[in-house]
Amino acid sequence: MTDLGPIRAFLLCETPRAWVDWALQHPDILLIDHANCEKKAASTALNLMYRYVEHHALLNKLSRLAREELRHFEQVIAIMQTRGVAYPQLSASRYAGELRQKVRTHEPGRLVDTLLTGAIIEARSCERFAALVPVLDEELAGFYTSLLKSESRHFTDYLKLARELGSTQEVDARLPVLLEKERELIEAPDHESIRVDVTVPGEGVDFPYSARLVGTMEKSVEISLTVVVTSATTGDPIETATVTILDPTSGEAVSRLESRRPGGRFTMPAPSGRRRIRVSAAGYETWETDADLKPDEPEREIEAKLAPK
Repeated sequence: MTDLGPIRAFLLCETPRAWVDWALQHPDILLIDHANCEKKAASTALNLMYRYVEHHALLNKLSRLAREELRHFEQVIAIMQTRGVAYPQLSASRYAGELRQKVRTHEPGRLVDTLLTGAIIEARSCERFAALVPVLDEELAGFYTSLLKSESRHFTDYLKLARELGSTQEVDARLPVLLEKERELIEAPDHESIRVDVTVPGEGVDFPYSARLVGTMEKSVEISLTVVVTSATTGDPIETATVTILDPTSGEAVSRLESRRPGGRFTMPAPSGRRRIRVSAAGYETWETDADLKPDEPEREIEAKLAPK
């Protein structure tokens, strides 16, 4: 197995056991989020290549990195297909977004911080893959073991580029700031569904995953919500739409269903509490309403009448 000594020495903390235990109980979620992480990693590398075309070392390293990440993405979705795991649309996790808030906005500081953030995310992914290997089934254990070498190299590539395009002094000054933020995100209890790149679930919080539960969630009970989508002018059902349930305070999505449903009846799991229901469909204005989803009311039906554009 790849030597993870440098990565473990680099990061300020290990992945908590709670994350490993939850991921083991929910292998489908693990694969879906892993696929998205690989896709996002490739996208990040390509974006940097477009933004910094004057740096040939960056172009060469990140071109290779992007190809490898997309190859990993293909491998993950192949495993998902073999296992009959659906691939719903996901929203971004809190981890990477909050880590990137520490990135400076001026150049060349922005480039250096972005590269260091990439190194941290790659290091954490590698460390988490290694933590999963001993507890996964034989197929997945073999797959995650096969990723360790390239993930470790990606960490090294980002870190080396930061030192080359910035300076050792600048990297030494910025790394502690970014690593400390990363440690806070990993160790803090978090009411968010487990992802390859996020934090520990809050104690006592259940994370069901039918339509995709994302974002910050209070301790809540899952209920069944049916949204009946019709045209406000004709009353005809709208059978293809996207129904999103949001936390009205943070604006984060906690559940989303994008599908076609006969009769315009969209049934999905939803966490109880005060929620905002948003419905969108091609050719119609977006519809929203706030609703109090009560835990003692296991089934709830709401009618959404969409006005044509």
